[in-house]
Amino acid sequence: MIKLKRIELLAAELFSYSLDNYADHIEIGNVRFTKLMPNDVKALLTAEKENWTEDQISKALEIEISQVRDYLERFKIAKKIVNAINPSESFRYAVKQSIKYAIEDGLNTEEDIDNLVIQICYKAADLGYLLELESKKLSDYSEWLRRDKNADYTGVGLPNLE
Repeated sequence: MIKLKRIELLAAELFSYSLDNYADHIEIGNVRFTKLMPNDVKALLTAEKENWTEDQISKALEIEISQVRDYLERFKIAKKIVNAINPSESFRYAVKQSIKYAIEDGLNTEEDIDNLVIQICYKAADLGYLLELESKKLSDYSEWLRRDKNADYTGVGLPNLE
């Protein structure tokens, strides 16, 4: 299994690729995955650090200025997923985002629900990838995954849900 670097994890999240799929493309040396998408992430990291204007970001990423805010929002979400304290928190946030997107797009039909289930399954596969990177198993995060929003976990060394 190829271990994705942080920049590649961010690229996978930003461009909505499963981690295993992204790793497969890295393994075969696909330029889009090894160079182009990571370069976009590097540009966004620099833009953030140097407070670039939307115009500067648009030029660096070679996108329409009207797309910049969407990229920045997706990048913010990608960072939260990748920077999560552990794989279970990454999974929790990624699933939450999938549900939010599904609601925004309309979750009205059986097909809409099936598409959401597919996205959640992809997030479960990503969780498996992250667990493998850490040589952990799902049960190692059982307490993390079973937290409830209306409970106080400070006494057992877990963070409360926001």
